[in-house]
Amino acid sequence: MASAIIARGNLSLVASSHERIDASIDELLGSFPDPGRLSPDQRRGIIARYTAVLEGNFIYWMTGTYLSVDSEEARSIIQTNLQEEIRDCHPGMLRRFAIAAKSVPTDADAMAVYRD
Repeated sequence: MASAIIARGNLSLVASSHERIDASIDELLGSFPDPGRLSPDQRRGIIARYTAVLEGNFIYWMTGTYLSVDSEEARSIIQTNLQEEIRDCHPGMLRRFAIAAKSVPTDADAMAVYRD
């Protein structure tokens, strides 16, 4: 009986967490500008700054997360993600996309995301 109450409590906590995450995602997406109202230079800047941040950092950040977590379940998920990142060369894919979109990060893009 007690274990059923604990299980229900955990399910309630999980459901509550999912609701908060969904609300946060909706709030974030709602804060994005309407893509149809962005100028070509603004669209280029978004892609370039995204590339500047992620291209050299994502695998590094994921590795740091892998080393920091205690849960074997989380380690397994992160390891699978890292293997896919490396196997499919996602940084290279991002770079090729930025080149094709004529959005290779400039010095100004790098400075916009790496301010101290």
